[in-house]
Amino acid sequence: MDKLAEQSGFAAKAYRMPAGIKEAAALRLGFVCKDQTASLDLIDLIAEENSEMTVVMDYASDADAEGLCSVRTRAKVGKGALLRLVQIDCLGKGFRVLNDVGSICEDQGRIEMVHIFLGGGKIYQGCQTELLGNESSLQSDIGYLLQDDQRLDMNYVALHEGKRTNSEINASGVLKDASSKLFRGTIDFQHGSAESVGAEKEDVLLMGDDVVNQTIPLILCSEEDVKGSHGASIGELPQDILFYFASRGIEKETAEKIISRAKLETLCQGLDEKTADLLQKMIDEVIPT
Repeated sequence: MDKLAEQSGFAAKAYRMPAGIKEAAALRLGFVCKDQTASLDLIDLIAEENSEMTVVMDYASDADAEGLCSVRTRAKVGKGALLRLVQIDCLGKGFRVLNDVGSICEDQGRIEMVHIFLGGGKIYQGCQTELLGNESSLQSDIGYLLQDDQRLDMNYVALHEGKRTNSEINASGVLKDASSKLFRGTIDFQHGSAESVGAEKEDVLLMGDDVVNQTIPLILCSEEDVKGSHGASIGELPQDILFYFASRGIEKETAEKIISRAKLETLCQGLDEKTADLLQKMIDEVIPT
């Protein structure tokens, strides 16, 4: 993505939160992609020392539109600062999506990310967070609903460099029809990251005979006094849950919609009201009641 940015000659748009400022209102960046177009957006986010910054980015197009949507986001979180980053993909299924996020956290810095994938035909998601400072931390929550022949390829990396750093990567989603998903999650404890903790977890619900799921967790360790863990839950709806719904007159198709909506709606928790309403509207569009 950096090479693509260099070749384009485009300048990045920078958004900065001054030191000590804790802005309550979210910065909202909307990317509306038109049919038969290719776009590239370069975003730089800087949360200076002891500041708080919330950024909401949503990607949208007409349902039958086709094209390429490329977004590179770089973030720097200063000492004691907090950056909340929410990115929502609801593009038409004819779009190819390249979404790249790179971030650095200094001492006691924290980044909280929410990534939601509801649209796009082929989605390539890269995310690397460098926990450079002591006691810096990452919270990453990922949700997705893939239908028809959608493809989602994700690569998340948490680099632990400072002491007592913490990372948590949680992914939860639904695969339907002939969709496919590849999730790579890497926790890398580098030399000098003593007393650090990293965890990753994925919960995948399979709702089609032709779906393809790949989950590749990886823990790398160059330091002794660290704790790393990963886990995955992958499968169809359990029969006892289907029986529970059936006993209340709810057929299987409706039960699947309820469970799918619940997985995505969980991500609304912790979001500001306006962003939660936006996400709820998008969920209603892709999973009508």
